[in-house]
Amino acid sequence: MNLLRRVAMASAMALAIVVWTLPATAAAVAEPAKAEAPKAEAPKAAPSPEEQAWAEAGNRLRDAAQKNDLPGAEKACEDAVKAAEAFGPKDERLFSALVTLTRVRVMQNKFAEAVDPARRIVEFREKTVGADSLQTAGALNDLAGLLKDQKKLAEAEPVYKRALAIADKAGAQAVPLAIILEVNLAELYRDQGKLAEAEQAAKRAVDLREKGAVVLGPQIVPSLQLLGDIYVAEGKFDEAVATQKKAHDIIRKAMSFNRPVMMESINHLADAYKAAGKFAEAETSYKESIKIAEDGMPPNEITAVTLDKYADLLRKMKRDKDADLAETQAKDIRSKLAPEKPAPTATAPAPK
Repeated sequence: MNLLRRVAMASAMALAIVVWTLPATAAAVAEPAKAEAPKAEAPKAAPSPEEQAWAEAGNRLRDAAQKNDLPGAEKACEDAVKAAEAFGPKDERLFSALVTLTRVRVMQNKFAEAVDPARRIVEFREKTVGADSLQTAGALNDLAGLLKDQKKLAEAEPVYKRALAIADKAGAQAVPLAIILEVNLAELYRDQGKLAEAEQAAKRAVDLREKGAVVLGPQIVPSLQLLGDIYVAEGKFDEAVATQKKAHDIIRKAMSFNRPVMMESINHLADAYKAAGKFAEAETSYKESIKIAEDGMPPNEITAVTLDKYADLLRKMKRDKDADLAETQAKDIRSKLAPEKPAPTATAPAPK
């Protein structure tokens, strides 16, 4: 996934946890006593069994977060959902519990198990803010993404389309969401082999971004890079090179300080050159990317990937010895990234 478009998943469990709070009881929000006639404070009403269950689930969730215990957090979220159901189908606590349960399952790569709460989030939005609201469209996008991650492309497509129809109807306020949806649809069409539809969706994403920009910034780059990759798949190599050049010019001006992003941008351009048979230009680009890594970057996967791409080019150029060297360098980098000890076995069911 593109570095500029990757959703930032918090490494600390606490950042993914919705804090459960109990609503104030009637006694807790009683009017303050008048100064001239002080009255004894009324005792606070005891929480109901449902509120107590909600609070207990929240406490266990926080404990699991502090221990980075994902299976424990998942169980606490499941109990929180059950507790919140007692407050009614439109209570915001149910929404909070479902969102957190979805996140915790995704963090464990349990995408199939995350689909059910994601569907319930869509239903919650439909009941509370309407079937045609932007909040519902956002929930639909998230659901479709889970389906796409499981390669359920035929099932994800109509969900994305429904969300996009909502965004299109909402007009200017929904342009950021519409761009995201067009990009997601373009990727889905590409993965389905529907390259003409993929190209059109990617072009719409680029057009939406260009129309709303005073100056083109790095936000447009993922859409351009995706469009360039689709051009390569279609065999439109000149268009691919031109599009990746446009993307890289933006990155070079706006984000040259970010080495990983620079490397990824150069690699997109090098890939387009290689696909077009412009091997000399491709080699120059891959070498530029590798030079960025050599100038002080620690071992990382992006550098290893770049070396693999360069090795592939060298083999196409009949330079097998140089290709062997590049592949060896990539393997050396990955050996330094590998954990010294195997990760402990989780107590929860193995992720899909």
